[in-house]
Amino acid sequence: MAMLLLLIGNNMESSKINKFYAASLLVSVPLFVCASGSDAPSAGSQIFLCKDATGRTITSDRPIAECADRATKVLRKDGTVRREIPPPLTAEQKLARKQAEEKRKADEIAAQEQKHKDHVLLSTYRSEKEIEAARERTVGQLRSDIIEANTAADMADRKRRLASAEIDKIKAKKARPPAELLHQVEEAEQSANAERKRADKLEVDLVAQKSKYDTIMARFRDLMKAEGSAKKP
Repeated sequence: MAMLLLLIGNNMESSKINKFYAASLLVSVPLFVCASGSDAPSAGSQIFLCKDATGRTITSDRPIAECADRATKVLRKDGTVRREIPPPLTAEQKLARKQAEEKRKADEIAAQEQKHKDHVLLSTYRSEKEIEAARERTVGQLRSDIIEANTAADMADRKRRLASAEIDKIKAKKARPPAELLHQVEEAEQSANAERKRADKLEVDLVAQKSKYDTIMARFRDLMKAEGSAKKP
């Protein structure tokens, strides 16, 4: 009997504790909700401040129409700055931003192209000796072609001179030079001019190829230097 009374007493006491704990939770929940939302800005908790075109300072609890094209500060109730709203970009600033963006894109494309060129260069040549050998082959062939063109021009000139001399002899005899001989002079002159033009073009190509291989060599050395620096601890 005594044991039964003890169990009943313990259950009643436990029930009281549970009810008290539940009541405490109900009271603490709204307090927690209120506290957690206290830092969020609410209507009227921030102040908009700006200077209009005349220099007059304007404040309001909402965005200011007079300062739509001007910088605006958003203040807390205590006067500290919460954030700043920059003015909209002018036409000149928009143009400058557009040009800067276009330049950035162009630079990216140029960098990608250079990366591709570097890859091709390193895939083609493994040493400076290989570059020099390729240079000598190209330059040597061009020099040979220039000699060939100049020789052909000289031969055409000689042929023209011989035909012209023969025409002069015929004219000295008060005779009419044959059409074939006149054609030889014209043909030789055209051939000589064509070969000289070819030689001139080859000379330009020779200079361009020398410059090209100078650039290749310089870039190859830069890449090798950069690779060596990257391998250093």
